[in-house]
Amino acid sequence: MESRLEIRRRIRGIREIYHITKAMKLVAATHLKKAQERVAQARPYARKISEVMVDLHALSRENLHPLMEVRPVKRVLYIVITADKGLAGSYSQNIVHAFMEHYRSLPGNPQVAVIAVGKRGRDHFRKAGIETVSEYIGVSHHTTFAHAVKIGGEVEEYYQNRRFDEVFIVYSRFNSVTSQQPRCFRLLPVIPIEPGAAQACGSGGTGAVSEEGARAAQARTKTDWIFEPSPREILDFLVPRYVETEIYRALLEADAGERGARMTSMSAASDSAKELMDELIMKYHHLRQDLITREITELAGGAELIRADSDAKGVNGGT
Repeated sequence: MESRLEIRRRIRGIREIYHITKAMKLVAATHLKKAQERVAQARPYARKISEVMVDLHALSRENLHPLMEVRPVKRVLYIVITADKGLAGSYSQNIVHAFMEHYRSLPGNPQVAVIAVGKRGRDHFRKAGIETVSEYIGVSHHTTFAHAVKIGGEVEEYYQNRRFDEVFIVYSRFNSVTSQQPRCFRLLPVIPIEPGAAQACGSGGTGAVSEEGARAAQARTKTDWIFEPSPREILDFLVPRYVETEIYRALLEADAGERGARMTSMSAASDSAKELMDELIMKYHHLRQDLITREITELAGGAELIRADSDAKGVNGGT
């Protein structure tokens, strides 16, 4: 049975942990608000450029750009975006699991390599023996469009040099503070998906552009369009911008998702610490009350013995 001193030490330690997790929760909440604003600003542009890509593909009816070329798949590259730090619950594990589940379901058993964005994913791939062609550490909390341009330039070069035949990006889409959904979709080749095709990890979705854009393009293909300059010149400029925009949006979504997961995790840790601390305080008070009751009982018993002894001496003296 624990002594009162041991319980007091445990209470003191848990109280310190509670203050730390509560402070980390407040910090994560502050950063999360900024990350949410950045995601909200990036989504409309990414959605619109997806619609434009669908339009151009549907209207030209040709793969006029090297990044739109579809070829037999022998080697596949994944851009996997995880966290650099821990204390975010199962955030990174869920993304890695989604990646593993997706590449194992690929038909033809192609060779797989990854670009690891985030320390957690990189460490896992090293232990698992998965080929890592490059790594980007410390990007998630200081995301700029320059990072997306650098990653996009790398994957575009790999694809055009035929080192890889498909490129997928795996990240956590931010839905709310308590909901981050792992998502993987095909980044290259840039081709539209069919309406109704799923894009969540594990559901077999491999689309490159949004389903909404595909639906909108179907209604516009009935109109004759004149391209100025030519579709190829437009695509030479637009396709790299599309790839960079999608990577940038994924980085922002991942940043918000990580901060939301960390805030949720720290909130749960704070609640658990508070609950355990209350239980120990109650246990401490019970032990203290038992000790006081035992001491009072001993004092009362001693007083009764003294009284009985005095009465006995008085009786003996009277006789």
